[in-house]
Amino acid sequence: TDETDWLQSVRTLRTAPARALSYQTRRFLQFLAKHGTTTVESKSGRIADEGTELKNIRILAELHARPLNIVMTYEATHLTLPDAQLEMTPSLWHTTYLLPKIAGRKQVRFAEIGVGESAFTHGEARLFLTNAIQLGMTPKVRYADATFPEILLLLREMNVPVVDGIRDCSLTEAHALAELGTVAVVTLPMRDGTPRRCIEHLRESGVSFALATGFDNERQPVFNMQAAIGIACREGGLTAAEAITAATINGAYACAEASRTGSIQFGKDADVLLLNVSDYRELVHHFGANLVHMTLRQGEVVFREGELNWPAL
Repeated sequence: TDETDWLQSVRTLRTAPARALSYQTRRFLQFLAKHGTTTVESKSGRIADEGTELKNIRILAELHARPLNIVMTYEATHLTLPDAQLEMTPSLWHTTYLLPKIAGRKQVRFAEIGVGESAFTHGEARLFLTNAIQLGMTPKVRYADATFPEILLLLREMNVPVVDGIRDCSLTEAHALAELGTVAVVTLPMRDGTPRRCIEHLRESGVSFALATGFDNERQPVFNMQAAIGIACREGGLTAAEAITAATINGAYACAEASRTGSIQFGKDADVLLLNVSDYRELVHHFGANLVHMTLRQGEVVFREGELNWPAL
């Protein structure tokens, strides 16, 4: 079950030395660079253990810009450890205890919370996001199993710029997101849900949506954004240009990094890919392959076929 997997992950992270975690994280970042990723969002918060959370954030902060751009999100979880001795509910613990400590480090940009029966109530989520905003963090909402009116109310009340975990979306719901100007993050491949219906409604309504792989070493170990682009075209009905836009500049907007990256413009970071294709439309026809010939981050080569140039710690 998901809870059993979560407990196993927590036990592993709690007991692993920081040096071992740093080494493993560097390996993941190297794999991402080899597949063309230059900016990655990393989520903490699902551990529900103060020492482990702060250890993870410290490791990610040390690896940021060496050389990939790491955007951190603190994601509150409703799950608690069997040996936890909390003197308050999980929502209050995240909101009033750990969140201020995380925000005080000035290293985590987003504060994210899920809404629904398997996550938090509307009131709990509203309190969490209100506190996050007051602490200088950017709010984000995750689709869990809430009804859309619940999600929409929260987005409107808190002026939330990004909604994550979109799996299905009616045309009416997509129009509401478009009116708010919310960026919707669609994770591909989907563990559940139907990409075509969801993506078609988002596109038809004019919603700015970003593609993500939702990389998870145990549940969804997908390094390759090219695969997400291929699925978006094959199963979601997008053109290659639309899918690339969702994976690049829209992804940058979802990470609040569009002023720095996501497109080739004067003044932005030179985060550039060279692919082994003669035309960008060929990307869709090489599903599952890694077509990256070279990855540049801020103008520096971090990956070349057959060679990896990675700075030492």
